[in-house]
Order: sequence, then C-alpha cells, then structure tokens
Amino acid sequence: MSQQPLDPASLMGLSRYASKKSATISDVLNACQAGLLPYIKIDGQTFVIDNEKSQKWENSAIDDSISIEEKNGIIIFTIRNSIILENKMNFENKLMKYINNQIFHFIFQLENDPHLDSSGIAVVTRAALYAVANKSKIQMLNVGPSVRTSFKLSKLEKVIDFPNSLEEALNNLS
Repeated sequence: MSQQPLDPASLMGLSRYASKKSATISDVLNACQAGLLPYIKIDGQTFVIDNEKSQKWENSAIDDSISIEEKNGIIIFTIRNSIILENKMNFENKLMKYINNQIFHFIFQLENDPHLDSSGIAVVTRAALYAVANKSKIQMLNVGPSVRTSFKLSKLEKVIDFPNSLEEALNNLS
C-alpha cells in the first residue's frame, strides 16, 4: 500500500500554526512531541500537518482548568479538570517554571473531583521529589478516593501531605 504524498498546502510551520490556534510556539511543539499534533520535519524545519486531528486540537484546555496563586512564597495550583496525557505537558511546564526558579512549596487543590491518570500523577510525583530534595513536602487538598488510592499504592503518601483545609496546608509549609 503506497502512502499518498502530502499536499504542501496542508503543512504549516510552528509559528504560523501557533498564531492560528492562539497558542505559543512552545505549546505547539509540546503538542507535537506528545503526539497530539501530526507533524513532519523537512530540511530541519517542523511543520504541523493540517488535518482533522490538528483542527480538533485546542491549547486552552489546561489554561482554563488550572489557576495559579502565590501566597507567601507558596504556589497554589487549583485544578478544576482532569490532568491526563493530552494536557499534562502544559501543566508540567507551568510547574517547572517555579522549580527552575528554586520554588518548592506547592499546594495542589483539586476541585470537582478531577481525575489524574498516570501522566498527571507523574507530574505531581516530580513536584514531590523536588520538594523533598529541598526539605519541603507538597500538599494535596480535596483528593478523591481513586486518586488517593493511586498515591497510596505508589507509596507517595510518605512525601505528600493531605491536609483538610487550605489554611492547614499553608501552615504545614510555613
């Protein structure tokens, strides 16, 4: 079975595609690397293939589902929707900006009982490991039974606190 050649008109460079989708070039590149956007490399340049899959891709999902607040050097991530493979890169990039700036006090406040698949748990685990290495401990609020069981099975309860309120979480990190 021979593959049909790509129509050059269906290819868009990262910057052109990013502006079309109101995203950053980094967001588009991350989506390509995560397999969310089809792409091809030609002569050292990366082009997004404009097809049905790429037309459905939306960059805003993670931005609408997470808000970030800072209180006395403690970063509070309020997570309203599930963190899964399809959107974990944006979440991880936001988290890594703080870690790269030597900030290791995190509270993850879950709302609406969001699901964290293995990708979401991996991001939280990464935060926990950085926090422990820097004599801190992350705090998780409003964790549902399925997410709590995942943390318990992976023995992460040793490096993550599950306080009953935001005030308690803030006090634990003060």
